Amino acid sequence: MCSRCGSRDYAASPRGGQPPLDPKSDEPSAQTEATARFKQDATAQSALATTVALSKVRADDFDAVFYPVDTALCGLSRDKHSINLIESAYAAESRLHWYATLPECCAM
Repeated sequence: MCSRCGSRDYAASPRGGQPPLDPKSDEPSAQTEATARFKQDATAQSALATTVALSKVRADDFDAVFYPVDTALCGLSRDKHSINLIESAYAAESRLHWYATLPECCAM
């Protein structure tokens, strides 16, 4: 999702489309150089606006699965498709990664 990272990424959310934004994440005090860069990244913003529904994602189709650390905030900890994806990735011994926030990941 971060175009400068050089990988072919896909973004998914429980319902697909633009996922909701945590209001605290958009407060001025939460902004960093990485979040500013993320907001200016047209490719990342387009990917975020057009996420795939989790019901259409299969762990077998990917080399790795990345999840935000605070899955409860996103509703992912209760979503049956999210749970199935995590369990499938784990059972297949796929790479399953947890990250703090996407903009901070892309800052690396």
